[in-house]
Order: sequence, then C-alpha cells, then structure tokens
Amino acid sequence: MIDDNDRTTLGSPIPLLIGGLTTNVTWKGFNLQAFFQYSYGNKVLNYNALKFENSGKYWYRGNMYASFANRWTPENTNTDIPRVLESTGGGDVGVALPRVTDKYVEDGSFIRFKTLSLSYNVPEKVLKKVGFTNMVLSLSGQNLALWTRYTGQDPEVSNYGGVNTKRGTGYTEITNTTSNSSMTGGMDNAAYPRSMMFSAGLNVTF
Repeated sequence: MIDDNDRTTLGSPIPLLIGGLTTNVTWKGFNLQAFFQYSYGNKVLNYNALKFENSGKYWYRGNMYASFANRWTPENTNTDIPRVLESTGGGDVGVALPRVTDKYVEDGSFIRFKTLSLSYNVPEKVLKKVGFTNMVLSLSGQNLALWTRYTGQDPEVSNYGGVNTKRGTGYTEITNTTSNSSMTGGMDNAAYPRSMMFSAGLNVTF
C-alpha cells in the first residue's frame, strides 16, 4: 500500500554550484571574448511531461506526448510511463494531476555557451585611405549552445505558470506559498526557452 508515509524529498531547485568562465583573446587587431555559464546540483520538475505524459484530466483535452501511447496498461506492463489517472482533486495538485514522482524530477545541471563576440580594429594605415580616424567591426552571438541531461527544452527555468498547489505540498514547498512567484524555482511549465541571437556592428569615427 502506498500512502503519505511513502513521501520523500526528491531534490532541491537550488543549485549546489553556479558560476561562469570568461575568455578574452587579442591578436593583431582582433579581439575574441567568450562567456560560459554553468549550474550544478539542482533539480527541475519537468511539468510539461507530467501533464502530457501522465495525464490527470488532461488526456482527453488535447494532444499528448507520443510517449503517452506507451503508458502502463494491463496489456503493457513493461514501461516506465505511468498508467492513466483520473482526477486527483483534493490531493497534491489542484488541477487534477497525478502526484509528482521521481520520474519527472530531473537533473537540472547545465553548461551554456552564453555569449561570443568578435571585433576587429581596422589598422590606422587603412583608415587614412578612407578618411576615418577609427573603425571597429563586430559580430556577436548569445545562447549559442547548451549541454545538459535535462530532457525538456531548457533547464534554466523559474516558472510555475498559472497552476496552484495545495497545502504547501508538491514541488513548491520551498516558497511556502500557494501563489505564483518568480521565486518558485525548478518548475518547467512551458517556459519559453532562451532565444539564440546574432548581431553585427560597425563603429566609425570621422
């Protein structure tokens, strides 16, 4: 029998270690700067998978993950996808979702290639020919790469959307509140991933 005595802490959304690494290389008018960001030791609740793979009342409202087809049934017992559960209203989550299990609490550690910029100072002898006193050409990019074991889109989340929890249970116990908050970390509830961006620049002094 599974009851409240089976509950246990599955992890913390607070990283054990966060930081970054910056490099700056200059050579013959070129300047290259790169920044890597990392986070280690935190957990993320993949709330998207909880909704669209584990059902609650969501299974008859719209599309589900393809893995939902491999859910547990009496005829399909060799699977790690939980069986369909109907409403658990009055339980842990107030939107009739199944209780959180360790299947959906994932390692949120990551390394992100955050920024890369390359600039070039045009030599003075070239500037004299075109009548400029200074010219700098630049290229830059943000969010260029991400290395993580997290199966969602982005482990760097702090989002609980419009969903509430009851009695301080579930994964938001750290906030000790039932309201949505930017301090509710480790909840991936359809948070928009960070965009990859590129830009180019030209700085000219006459």
